[in-house]
Amino acid sequence: MAVVRNATYVESIDLYIEANQEWMTDSDQPLVTSLYKAAEALDKRTTASLLGEFRQVMRELHKRKPGLPKEQVLDEFDELMKDFV
Repeated sequence: MAVVRNATYVESIDLYIEANQEWMTDSDQPLVTSLYKAAEALDKRTTASLLGEFRQVMRELHKRKPGLPKEQVLDEFDELMKDFV
């Protein structure tokens, strides 16, 4: 997957969900919904507190990804998010 440089927050969540939907279950839906709501608000106005909430929810969802050691999952997430800070 190529990185989309000028993606909106909503578009970035679309890309993330598309790339990771094979391991997501119904129990992940509340986190996905929270991400979309935060992304919609961030696309309208970026604030530090909202960005922090977005990161927390994204981190929580990404930690559920199976098959990677916890340290590696967090490192992969931090690498993914460095362009959003």
